[in-house]
Amino acid sequence: MTRRPWYRFGLWTKLAVFAIFGVVVTHALHLVLGNRISTRSLSRELEALGKNIARTFAEEAAEAVLVSDSIALHALVNRAVGGNIIYCFIVRDGKVLASSFRGGTPAALVALRRKDEPSPVVVQSGAARILDIAEPILDGDAGV
Repeated sequence: MTRRPWYRFGLWTKLAVFAIFGVVVTHALHLVLGNRISTRSLSRELEALGKNIARTFAEEAAEAVLVSDSIALHALVNRAVGGNIIYCFIVRDGKVLASSFRGGTPAALVALRRKDEPSPVVVQSGAARILDIAEPILDGDAGV
């Protein structure tokens, strides 16, 4: 029996190999696109949830900021942290009024929002990625 070269396989064998290749490529593309779509959707939902939480917090903090009640602000900020909220702080004119950080708010986080950019920013802290959301208090007149 003589050996046939690989290119002399039968037509059905070549079609089967081509079909297997097509299925693998199609599934790979499906996984990549599906992953990309679901990641974007989850990111949008997480951002919307974060904005709603920040908006609610800003509404609660407005009165305490206006009357400069630092005790109420610190209590409010510390109460906000927990679950999926890692930190919370209130800034007015570049000065931190209240913060959930024990050793003081990192200057890089305060400087992050000096550009008056309201869009969420992803902050890398070690291996963790944190969605930092700023919400103006009384349209930004009382702080952020």
